[in-house]
Amino acid sequence: MAIICKEAAESFIKYDNNFEVVAPLVKNSDVFILNNDTPKTIGITQNREYQKELVEKYYGKSKYVSLIGSALMYTLENNTVEGVVIDAIKALSSDKNKLSTTSKGEYDTYVLVVNKKFMKSDLYHEFTKLYNSSVIELEDEKILKKALEEYIDRLITDKEMEEIKGWKLKFLQIK
Repeated sequence: MAIICKEAAESFIKYDNNFEVVAPLVKNSDVFILNNDTPKTIGITQNREYQKELVEKYYGKSKYVSLIGSALMYTLENNTVEGVVIDAIKALSSDKNKLSTTSKGEYDTYVLVVNKKFMKSDLYHEFTKLYNSSVIELEDEKILKKALEEYIDRLITDKEMEEIKGWKLKFLQIK
């Protein structure tokens, strides 16, 4: 069982038919960080088709540059690219302005991939109950804020929480 980006999931299940994509679990988990209002080049994580689509949708004249995810902020900081599409949680470490990627529509970013045999087990059904319960808890802004603070190991300001709400980051239940 894994929670991975939808492109990696599609590639994985092509090579192993013992697994299937069960459901999308995260929506809208990326943001734009730009050095200017009209970027000519925008870095995206390699093999993320939906990020290419975001660049085309919002900055049609910009060229996207596929990069290793860990290099995105570095290439932005040294002006190799003029913008990046980056995971919202990773973006919290930047003091640069972050822009939502949802004003022109929402999109799935991470999905659950599960072994077909395991899906029939009591353990999987217990996992789905616990996972869905956690998603419900994260709908409470205070709980989400605390979870994010623990994950990034720093306090999140009220202003940042307002920004996060504007990004429309969503955790979805397993159906």
